[in-house]
Amino acid sequence: MAISIHEFYRHLSVSYRRLSVAARVGLILAVCALVVIVVMIVVDPNGRTVTPNYIIAAGNFVSRQNLYNPQLSGGYLYLPTFAVMFVPITVLGATICNLVWRAICLVALSLALARAVRRLNTRSDPLEIVGVTLLFALFGAVDAVRIGQTTTVLLAVTFLAFDAAYDRRFAAAALWATLAVIAKPLGIVVWLLIGGARPKSLPWLASFLVVALLAPFAFAETKYVTFLYTQFIAMLSNVAPEQGRYAEWADFMALVRATGLSLDGRIVAAIRIVAAIATFIAAFAAMRERDYLRASVIPATLACSYMLLFNPRAELSTYILMAIPYGLLAAYMLRETRRTIPALAVGAACIGLGTGVLGVRIMHALNPWSKPLLLIFAIGVCAFALLRSREDHEGAREDVSFI
Repeated sequence: MAISIHEFYRHLSVSYRRLSVAARVGLILAVCALVVIVVMIVVDPNGRTVTPNYIIAAGNFVSRQNLYNPQLSGGYLYLPTFAVMFVPITVLGATICNLVWRAICLVALSLALARAVRRLNTRSDPLEIVGVTLLFALFGAVDAVRIGQTTTVLLAVTFLAFDAAYDRRFAAAALWATLAVIAKPLGIVVWLLIGGARPKSLPWLASFLVVALLAPFAFAETKYVTFLYTQFIAMLSNVAPEQGRYAEWADFMALVRATGLSLDGRIVAAIRIVAAIATFIAAFAAMRERDYLRASVIPATLACSYMLLFNPRAELSTYILMAIPYGLLAAYMLRETRRTIPALAVGAACIGLGTGVLGVRIMHALNPWSKPLLLIFAIGVCAFALLRSREDHEGAREDVSFI
C-alpha cells in the first residue's frame, strides 16, 4: 500500500509539472478557496449560507411543524424528502453539519467533473482540463460551495444522470435523475429528459420517484406528511412573478421586463412550451450521437441551461449552476479544438454568470437581465464552435450500442 501511495503522488507530481500556467493557477486557487471556506465556516457557521434553512426544516420535520410558507419566495423550497435526508447531519452541530454538507457537495461535484473529463478522453492530461475548467468556473463554483446551495448537488447528479444514460445504465440514470428532483424540484427537468430520451429507464424512474415521495411517510404520521405535500404544492404554485410578487427573477422574462414591455401570460406559457419541446428535441438528438461530449456533456448542459432560462423563479444566485458546465466546455475548446476566441468568450461569460465580477454597482445596474443574456450568449457560442463541425477525435469515440 505504501508503494502504491508513493507511486500515486509521484504520478501526480509529474502530471502537475506538465500543466500549463493557467491550469496550475486554477488548481492552486481552488485549493486556497476551499481552505478559506473551511476557515469561514469554523469562524461563523451561519454566515453567508442557506444551510440554516435546511437545518431548521430538518428540525421542523422532527418536531412535526410546517416546513413551508407559501406566501414567501424564500425559505425552504424543497421536497419533504430532502428534510428527512438532512436530519442525520443536523445532530452534529452547526459547524460540523456545515462542513459535512459542503463535503458532500464537493465529493458529488468532483465525482461528476472527474468522470466527465476522463470520459472525454482528451489528448491533453485530464488534470490540465480540470485545472483550466476551475480557472474559468472558480468564481461561481466557490460561491456555490460557500453558500451551501443544493444547486451544487443538482449540477453533479445531472451530469451523472446523463453519464449513466450514455452507457444505457437505466437504473443508475433513474437514480441520479430522482436525486436531482430531491436536490431541487427543478430537477424534474432532468427526470423528464432522461425518461423521454431513454424510454427503457421509465420503469426505474417511476419506481425511484415513488419511493422518494413516499419516504417521509416512513418517518412521520400520514396526516402530517400529507399536510406537508399540500403546502409544498401551494408553495410551488405561488412563486411565479406573474402573481404580483416583486423579485429579481432572472429567467428569460428578465430580458423582456428590462425593456419595459409586458407579455400576455398565454404568450409566456407558449414560449415556455416551445422552449421545452426544442430542448427535448436537441437533447434527444445529441444523445443519439456516439461521442461522449455530444451525447452526455452537452445534453446535461442543455438541461441546466433550460432550468435557468425557463424557470419562472430563477434566482440570480442559481446561475452559479452554469459555472462548471461552461467552464468545462471552454477548457475543452481551448485545449482540444484550439478554438481560442470562442473558448475565451465562453470563459468570460462563465465568470460573468458566476459572480458580480464587474463590481456591485455595475452588476446591480445590469441585473437581473445580464444573467440570461450571458447564458444565451454562451449557448450560442458553444453551439457554433462545437456543433457546427462534425469532426470527432477518434480517441473521444467509444463503441456503444445505440438503439
